[in-house]
Amino acid sequence: MKRLILFTICYSLFASYGQGSVSALSFSGDGYISLPSTIAFDNRDFTVSMWAKIDPVQPIYFTNLWGSGYTQIGSGYTRDIEFYLETSGTPARTTPGIHVRDGSSALGVATSFQVNDGAWHHLVFMRTGSVFSIHIDGILAGASSGALGDLDDTGAPVRLGSLFFSMQDRRMRGVLDEVSIWNRALTEDEIRHKMTERLAGTEPGLVAYYRLDEGADNTCPGGQDVCDASGNNNHGVKF
Repeated sequence: MKRLILFTICYSLFASYGQGSVSALSFSGDGYISLPSTIAFDNRDFTVSMWAKIDPVQPIYFTNLWGSGYTQIGSGYTRDIEFYLETSGTPARTTPGIHVRDGSSALGVATSFQVNDGAWHHLVFMRTGSVFSIHIDGILAGASSGALGDLDDTGAPVRLGSLFFSMQDRRMRGVLDEVSIWNRALTEDEIRHKMTERLAGTEPGLVAYYRLDEGADNTCPGGQDVCDASGNNNHGVKF
């Protein structure tokens, strides 16, 4: 299981923490990571996997772990995929979910598993055919019951830790580690196996792999801040 990482929250947008080779990236609610549009999802299976330690209190009702392929025309939304955290109730409960839009069509996947308990949780968001699903700590926590049309690649950037559009640019508070993006759906056995190991970076179908070990900004080839360990050069930039 994920080893506990002790950290101190500073006033900076991001900081890297760790002991030895173990580190993670902290989000304080006012920053995010921009990733290349080359890892946005079109009409294909995919998997996004990460370790997350979510702060007990999030800034507002919805915050985002991941967003891909967002485009907007006027006041309408065309295509995007959001992996979000929904916070509600007193005391606050934060649960992961998925929201997918394709033109006038939309679907959602909600879960009841609380993740703002101060513990590390392994989160997997996945598309298998027409089904979108969420696995939490290796267990299926929710899946879509309907189908959605093609999710064509819009060429829009991908964000980690934030939504897209400025009126609701919602940014998470917490720590993320070991983020991996795949161009295929992992099996349940693969999910449970890979959540307990550090990837080599050469696994079949691995598009990007962010170990989040960087101790300073601009440490990746080309001056980017967040390094892709898959060898596909999908490095990210902090904002």
